[in-house]
Amino acid sequence: MEEETGQRKVKAGQLKKRALKNKALGINFNEKDLKDYVTGFHKRKKKRRKEAQKQQNEVLRRKRNEERKKVPVRI
Repeated sequence: MEEETGQRKVKAGQLKKRALKNKALGINFNEKDLKDYVTGFHKRKKKRRKEAQKQQNEVLRRKRNEERKKVPVRI
């Protein structure tokens, strides 16, 4: 099986290096999404910190509850 690429015949599945280099690469992007990405670093960092703080508080709360269960209450 041979296909026509340019002026030379090449076996199917094989491309010349020159043909690969000349292949155009198309890039599409949304202006709004790009702006959100570039300007959103601080927001995302704050969100990560807030989530980590919540997780730490939950761990501390569980530890306090476990300690309360271990210590007998005197009346």
